[in-house]
Amino acid sequence: MKIIKLALLLILATLTLAITACANDFHQGRPTPAPTPTPTSTSEEEEDVPEEYEVEEAYIEAFTATEELPSYTPTSAMPSDPLLINAIWATSDILNNFNAFESLTDYNQGTQQIMIISGTVITNVRYIAISLNESNLSFYEDIVIYRMDELLPERPFVVNWQEESLPHRGIGFIDANNRPRYFYITTDISDGHVMLVEFQPGASMVSG
Repeated sequence: MKIIKLALLLILATLTLAITACANDFHQGRPTPAPTPTPTSTSEEEEDVPEEYEVEEAYIEAFTATEELPSYTPTSAMPSDPLLINAIWATSDILNNFNAFESLTDYNQGTQQIMIISGTVITNVRYIAISLNESNLSFYEDIVIYRMDELLPERPFVVNWQEESLPHRGIGFIDANNRPRYFYITTDISDGHVMLVEFQPGASMVSG
């Protein structure tokens, strides 16, 4: 009987030790929870906002000044400025100096070619037939023969032309200051070279 009791006590002790060991292993294996971060209040903090870039008034005026320029009106017929636009006889030597050019065959003219060269980029370019208003002896744009969006210094315009008693061909365009300009084609009576002369459509060619 004593042997049975002793055996039971040993079994209970063994079970108690096993349960205790398992409990310790369970608690030791559990991860320690991370501390909850304390939120930082930003209600009283303000972000640094860069100041807006202010454009100076002079800078703005530099880009809007051309809109306020008065309209251009030549006081009388005047030769063209070669730095703006010029005309020359289109000889083979002259043509060989350019890799490309605009060209037109005007079937109502002769075979001799002229070259119109711009010294800067000009836009809304029109090769035109001009006519004379006999009532006030002024020239006006009659027909647009050929139109170009722009004329570049490195790409001139070549066309055949024949002189007549009155100017009958010309060119119109918009210059860099957004001004309309008109020139008719003629020759210099002193040496025969071809030239452009500026005129204002509707303005009398007779002074006084």
